[in-house]
Amino acid sequence: MILTTLCAIAALQGAPAEAPPPARGQWSLLNGVEVVVNGDVLTRRRLERILRREVRRYGITTRGEFEQLREMIYRNSVDNLLMRQGGADLDLDASAIDRLVARWWDSRTATAGGVQAMQETLEEQLLNAADQREIYSENVMRYRFENTVTGRDLGPRGRVIQDRFVRPGERQAAYRQMCRERWNLDAIGGRSPRLVLQELLIPVRASEPAEAARELLADLLAQVEEGEDFSVLVEEFGERANDGLTEPLSLAEVERLFGGQLAEGLREAPLDSVTPPLPIMSGEEVIAWRAVQLREVLPASIPPFADLEVQEAVERRLLERRDGIHRKRALDKILAASYVWTPGGGAAGSEGR
Repeated sequence: MILTTLCAIAALQGAPAEAPPPARGQWSLLNGVEVVVNGDVLTRRRLERILRREVRRYGITTRGEFEQLREMIYRNSVDNLLMRQGGADLDLDASAIDRLVARWWDSRTATAGGVQAMQETLEEQLLNAADQREIYSENVMRYRFENTVTGRDLGPRGRVIQDRFVRPGERQAAYRQMCRERWNLDAIGGRSPRLVLQELLIPVRASEPAEAARELLADLLAQVEEGEDFSVLVEEFGERANDGLTEPLSLAEVERLFGGQLAEGLREAPLDSVTPPLPIMSGEEVIAWRAVQLREVLPASIPPFADLEVQEAVERRLLERRDGIHRKRALDKILAASYVWTPGGGAAGSEGR
């Protein structure tokens, strides 16, 4: 397959042994290498900058969510490098990319209101001009790769690599599955179930260890198990001045506000179920503990399949899922022929992703 990114490993075989690379802890921030993929370097500083931006974007508060996000950013960064290399292997003209980047940059600068305003916007995003231009250039390559392996664009020699035709039976089957699962009905013009939650928030006092707040919350939850009303405890011990109730939230909104772990647990949770104590983090510090109770589930609204717009939305969802499968298969093939190296970790294949 033409999308395989090759690495000149054979040239390295038989070469004299060199001194081992420095251990991970010995790399300075100036040259801190996180991973090398077929000769392209991802620095630790770049990954940490992405991490800081995404933490602020998603409102990450718990240590578990922070670690999950860091792992996801690492995997996505390696995948993006592989896709960029795959896009380059499709012989996209470098001068054409430069022209696209220049036009895009001029447009962004004009929209922002000038160079100074553009610089201020980038600083808010923890970026500089060189980073932004590099990101856009890489995105052009990545989109070229994605559009080719998913069949959106013609491949080499004008051939289509993947079939994008969705058969009527596939639409109906996908529609019925989405109606059964209920949680993705918003994507096809319906309304997913909405959840009303109540939060009991116990802050960590400056004069007390974080464990004291957790123990207090655990004692209160033990009272709930014995029959105490959760709402009464919120009014008596909760930090918030209101009753702690949320507006009706979709599952996606719950994930954005409270984290993916809680959102996943609420899919099949019974009414009045309560989470165990969950930490709220600020950096590496626990600033509060909370528990959340499921108070109400508002019913879903299912759109009719006869509606043409609903069928088109179902088809888009099907193609998104299919594109994800094709993209993963293409990436796996590239990764199998790639050289991935991490300081202190040596070379890796698919496990390096």
